[in-house]
Amino acid sequence: MKLSKSLYSIRVKWQIFGLLGLFCLHTSGAELQTKMHWSIPFYISDIISKIPTDLVPSLDPPALFPEPLYTWGESNTVYWSADSIESSCREKGYTLLFYEVQAHYDGMILWGYVNAGVDSAIFSDLPEGIVIEYRLRYYAQDLSGKYAVSHWSSPVSSIQDFRPPTLLAFKIEGLQDAKRINWVVGQTVNLYFMACDSMSGKIKKIILKEKSETQETALEIPVEQVGLVPDVCVEFVYPYTFSANARENVWLLASAVDISGQESVPDTIQVFWWPPEDRGLVCFPNPCNPTQENPVIIKVDDASTQEVRIYDPFGQLVRVLHKKNPSDTFFEWDGKNGHHESVSTGGYLCILSDRPKVYCKIAVIR
Repeated sequence: MKLSKSLYSIRVKWQIFGLLGLFCLHTSGAELQTKMHWSIPFYISDIISKIPTDLVPSLDPPALFPEPLYTWGESNTVYWSADSIESSCREKGYTLLFYEVQAHYDGMILWGYVNAGVDSAIFSDLPEGIVIEYRLRYYAQDLSGKYAVSHWSSPVSSIQDFRPPTLLAFKIEGLQDAKRINWVVGQTVNLYFMACDSMSGKIKKIILKEKSETQETALEIPVEQVGLVPDVCVEFVYPYTFSANARENVWLLASAVDISGQESVPDTIQVFWWPPEDRGLVCFPNPCNPTQENPVIIKVDDASTQEVRIYDPFGQLVRVLHKKNPSDTFFEWDGKNGHHESVSTGGYLCILSDRPKVYCKIAVIR
């Protein structure tokens, strides 16, 4: 999908900001460094002092569980099957003693030891936006007291993504908005989304939830479903059909999720939908106590209608209303007459000026 000018501009800014950060990170020094990542447990320290420094790997390599392409936050936990490794050692006449696990990135090696029986290790304060490789090996001892070490596991890798994505735009095409009362005509609408992530991540999907007084539904929209691929910024329109009944208040909640699993702050739209067969004129809420803050909304079926008239029960003209925007399909009445005085309790008639036979009744309760 071709990017809009606004999304293209946003994407360029996102890329410049991210590249500056990565440039600073990669030019900070290229010399290989090693660093112990956590203190050596006393039990392991005592064993290490007895193991020959020239010990040659002889045992089968273990296996780390696969890593996702991206993980979120400044820390990452790598996992392995401790039971399988211990079982393999027993079959060969060895007792598992401890593990050594490493993280490699950008000329740095972080390492540490982990007790036998443990199946994971946590690396914290990791850099963002570069590939980090992890590997594992273990030490064991046979019945005669001889020590042995395994070959290193095949490396697994992932990239840290610190920041959650941002949902930049969430709109309903054709939405009519009057004093916080939103509606559309028809049960199926087009939803517009625009979302961006940091340069260390990519937008994977949109989560859309619909809530009403009678039900709650959830929908995941992978970007591949709309013909895109995960990217730093995405923009698309998605056809959506409401689950709620007509004229029922609905809350749509949308959020963006990146490929590391981080979710953006959600955006919410409150709306209801009118059946397309509701032609002519509809006044709501009804009955009502209209004010400037909470007016009566007078919905018409044709944007060309530019004027409606309000009459009292005796047929006297109370007010002539005009739309704020010619393209709107609604009028607002604050419950006042042409002299800006609040009308009293009673029934009122709203008539289209261009179609006098089309009207609706309004019950005002003070």
